[in-house]
Amino acid sequence: MNEDRRDALSVDDILNEYHAADAAHTRRAAPPEPAAAPVRAARPQPAMAQAPQQATPLGAVQAASQPRSSAQKKAPSQTAKKPASKKPVHKKRDYYDDYDEEPRRRGGGALIAVMLLFLLAVGGTCAFGAYAFLCKTVFPGVKVGGVEVGGMSVNEAANLISSSFDEQGTGELTLQMDEYTFNLPVSEVVGGVDANESARAAFRFGREGGPVERAMDIVKARITGADVELTMDVDKKKLTEWLDGIAGESFDGPVQPSYEVVEDQLIVNLGAPGVNFADRAGVESKLLEKLRIMDLEPLSVEATIQDQEAIDLAEVQKAIECEPKSATLDPADGVTVVPGTDGIKMDLEEAKSIIGDATTGEFSIPLELTEAEIDAETLQSLLFRDTLAATETKLNPNEKSRTNNVELACNYINGTILNPGDEFSYNKVVGERTVARGFREAGVFVSGRLEEGMGGGVCQPSSTLYMAVLRADLKVTERSNHGMTVSYTPLGEDATVSWGTLDFRFVNDTEYPVKILASREGSYCKMKILGTNLTGKKVEIKTNTLSKTSWTTVRQLDTSLKPGTERVDQSGSNGYRTETFKVITENGQTTTVKANDSNYRKRDKLVLYNDSSQAAGTDESVLPTDPTKPADQTTTPGDTTTTTPPATPVEPVTPTEPVTPAPQPTTPVEYDPETPMFGPGQPIV
Repeated sequence: MNEDRRDALSVDDILNEYHAADAAHTRRAAPPEPAAAPVRAARPQPAMAQAPQQATPLGAVQAASQPRSSAQKKAPSQTAKKPASKKPVHKKRDYYDDYDEEPRRRGGGALIAVMLLFLLAVGGTCAFGAYAFLCKTVFPGVKVGGVEVGGMSVNEAANLISSSFDEQGTGELTLQMDEYTFNLPVSEVVGGVDANESARAAFRFGREGGPVERAMDIVKARITGADVELTMDVDKKKLTEWLDGIAGESFDGPVQPSYEVVEDQLIVNLGAPGVNFADRAGVESKLLEKLRIMDLEPLSVEATIQDQEAIDLAEVQKAIECEPKSATLDPADGVTVVPGTDGIKMDLEEAKSIIGDATTGEFSIPLELTEAEIDAETLQSLLFRDTLAATETKLNPNEKSRTNNVELACNYINGTILNPGDEFSYNKVVGERTVARGFREAGVFVSGRLEEGMGGGVCQPSSTLYMAVLRADLKVTERSNHGMTVSYTPLGEDATVSWGTLDFRFVNDTEYPVKILASREGSYCKMKILGTNLTGKKVEIKTNTLSKTSWTTVRQLDTSLKPGTERVDQSGSNGYRTETFKVITENGQTTTVKANDSNYRKRDKLVLYNDSSQAAGTDESVLPTDPTKPADQTTTPGDTTTTTPPATPVEPVTPTEPVTPAPQPTTPVEYDPETPMFGPGQPIV
C-alpha cells in the first residue's frame, strides 16, 4: 500500500479495515465442513470396504486454529506440512499488507466502515430518544426568565419561577443611548407571570420537533444553556408610551438656538444637535425580548444625530435693537399703565468675537442700554393733567336728523386715547354712516345743490376736532377743506370727510398719551384734547386771505312759480384762497408754522322767478325792449336783487381755553351746508 494512502487514513479507519480483512481471510483458510468430523472422532475406526479416506492431520487442525502467517495468507489453498509435534511458527503481520489485495477487497472494507458509522449514528439517536423519553424532569441547562430549572419537575420549576419573579419584578428595564440613560420599572409593564405555563414551556424544551432537532436542543442546553421565555402579561401600550415619552422629551429633534435680553446682557444659547432612535421598532422588539427572559442588563441602542440651525447674529441684532420707548396707557381701559422699554444697541463684531467657532453652549454679550424718558410712575402722575385744546361750533338743534348725526359721531369719538405715535382716523373711529348704526338722512350738497343724504352733518364734528388739533399742535396727516365755505368754522379750519374717499387723520406726536372728549351739548358741538403740557406751550391760529371771489345773483325763469312771483333757490357765498398758520410760543420762544392752504369756490345766489307779462318758459331779461315804451326798471337786464353781499370774513382770533370761535363768515344767515370741492354727484356733508 502506498504511503499517501496510509497517511490519509485515521487510526480508527485502519483498525476497522484490518479487522474486516482478517475476518475475510479466516473464512477463506478454514477447511471444508465435512473434514471436521474426523477431528471430533479421535479413536481408531474399523476398516471398511470403501477406499480408505485420508485423515486430516492434527497439525492441520491446529494450524486452522492458530493465526495465519503472511505466507499462509498469500497461499490460502495450500496446507503447510509440518511435524505434528512442533507448534506452527507465526510470522508478524503488517497491518498494511492487506491493502495490496485487489481493489474489490478494499472497497468492501470501506462499505463496512460506513455501515458501522451509520449504526453508531442510529444508535446515538436512539440513545438520545430513549434518554428524552425516560427523563421526567427539565433537561439540564434550561433557564426560564434567567432562573435555572434544569433537573426539576414541572411543579418544582413552577414554584421556583414564581418565587424568583417576586424579586425580579422589582427590577428595571434600562435603555442607554450615548450619554442618556432611561429606566422603566418592570412592574409598570408586566401585569403578572404564569409560573405553571412557564414551567411547562421549560419542560417542553428538547421534546419538540424531529429527533435530530431534539437531540441538538438537549446538547445545546447542556453545553451553552438555553433561555425559555416567561409566559407573562405584558402591557405593550405602556412600553410604547414610555418610548414615546423618551423621544418627546429628549430626542424630539435638535434644540434650536435662542437668545434673551437680561438687563444689559444678551444671553445666547447656540442649541444642541437632535438625538433620536436609529431603529425605533427594533428597540421596542429588543426590550420585549429582554423582558420575557428577565434580562435586565442595560440595552445600548444606536442614535441618529441631526444638527441644529446656526444662529444669525445679524438677524438677532435687528430683532433686539430699538429706541427707548416711554411708558404708555392701555387704550382698552384708559387706566392701565404699560411700562416703558429701554433702548438697546449691540456691537455685532464684538458678539461674533465672543462666540467664535463654537456650535454649542451659552454665551453672554454686553449691550448698550438707553433708559426711556418716561417711566410708569412718572406717566401715572402726569397722565391727562392738562387741557391741550378746547373748541366748539354752533349748530341748529331744531334740525333733528342732522343734530342726531352730529351727536352720534361725537359719541363714537369720545374717550379715544392715543399713545405717543398713535394715529387717529375719523372714518375708522366713527365708522360707516348707516341706518343700522343709528345715522339718519340729512342735508348734504351734491354738485353744489342741497339734497338729502345719509349721515348729513358729520363734517361738523370733524371740523370742530380739526380746530382742536391745530391748537394742540398735533401732527395732521390728512385733511381736506370743503369745496365752499361753511358757516360753523372760520376759514382754513374746517375738515371735510366722506366714507371711502376723504378722511381726517392726525398723529399724537407728543411724549405723553392724549385723550379726546367729544360731545353735543345743546346748540354746540364740543371737542377737548387732554394731555401733558410740561413747557406751557401755547398755539394761536392765523389765517391770511390771499384772494376773494364775490358771488353774484343769477336769475332763472321758472314757470312752475305763480306768475309775478320769485324766490331764492340758492344763497350766495364768496370764494376764497387762504393760508393758515400756527403761531407757537414755548419756553419763551415763538415760531410760526404753516398749517394748510385752503381753496373755496364761490357760489352764486340763484333766484327763480315767473313774470306774468312773459310767455311761459321765456326769460324777459334776454328779450329786446320795445323802443316806443319806456324801460321797466324792475326788469332791466343786468339788474340784481337787493340782497346785500356778505362782508369779507375777518381773521379768527384764538380765544383762551376753552374757546368757542366765532363762526366766519357771518352771512348768509340761513343754514349753509357744505358743498363738495370735487366732481359732480359725490355727496359731502
